[in-house]
Amino acid sequence: MSRTARFTFFLSLALFIAILGGIFAFRHYANLPQNLSQHETLVVGQSRFVPGSQAAVRLLVRDSRDGAPLPDAEVSLALQPAQGGKARTLYSGKAGPEGMAEISFTVPADLEGEQVLVIESRSKLGFDHLEQPVSIERDY
Repeated sequence: MSRTARFTFFLSLALFIAILGGIFAFRHYANLPQNLSQHETLVVGQSRFVPGSQAAVRLLVRDSRDGAPLPDAEVSLALQPAQGGKARTLYSGKAGPEGMAEISFTVPADLEGEQVLVIESRSKLGFDHLEQPVSIERDY
């Protein structure tokens, strides 16, 4: 095969691959809204806790398209050190019929300093993982 023929072959192959890649990219982005998870978790709660005290967080798990509640979604709440390390699960359960989970928990008495509140929820529409920095400190 001559040098010109090889050049033409590889140029044609590169052009074919570029066109094929463009088609796949276009299809992916055109269908992106249908491929995204509709599962959404909203969190309402405090960002400062006192060791050994009672605390509460409210979660709302819903469909992001129309705001419809997602009943019986599995939810969990954990505290993890901000510098990394093993998370402590404080709650694991299900959302109620209105997609609401009112979580009451005891803040571990041996924790202090900066922590990360890790919230996970799962439903038939997908999965959500949220992390919120919180501080645990005594108020005296």
